[in-house]
Amino acid sequence: MKKLLDLLDFRKDRPAQVSLVRDAAHLLKVKLEGFGVPASEIKVKVGPVITQLEVKIIHNQVAGISSLVNDFASTTSLKSIRIVYPSTKDSVISIEVPSPSREIILLREVLSSKTYCDPDSSLSLGLGVDVEGTPVVVDLTDTPYIFMSGATGSGKSILLHCMVISILLKYSQEDVRFIVTDPKMLELSIY
Repeated sequence: MKKLLDLLDFRKDRPAQVSLVRDAAHLLKVKLEGFGVPASEIKVKVGPVITQLEVKIIHNQVAGISSLVNDFASTTSLKSIRIVYPSTKDSVISIEVPSPSREIILLREVLSSKTYCDPDSSLSLGLGVDVEGTPVVVDLTDTPYIFMSGATGSGKSILLHCMVISILLKYSQEDVRFIVTDPKMLELSIY
């Protein structure tokens, strides 16, 4: 399989977005403190598309944070911000903002991960990466179905081809057989 992976592109280095994200984190902290919400700690997790800013605040001030975050969005001219509130008594909220630039996810990054190469998996299926950029691989024998949706041009067909390729690269034709149903004879005709 190593020789087959060598056919795929690999990333030489990741784009440097850290300084832009640190500036946004500092601006968020200043904005929160300006409204009387002390933020003791901000952790930054940069992903390929979304950057998470985890903010530790006083628990009784979690409820009023959404209006402050909307003001933060207009100040920084961010198009969208999502707040993930704590499910427990933890006082850490996660604010998800778009990363300064979108990264292209390379199939080789997923297929060369430890989880994909795990010999104990019956039928590994590479899906992509999560919010933090960690490869997501599932065992198809434990996954009875995968629901996929999205707007036109969002990458559904690319994901479908990547899932098929991830199986074809790891297993022989004696191990896996495909029954392909493609009513429009558009997406899967190459297989």
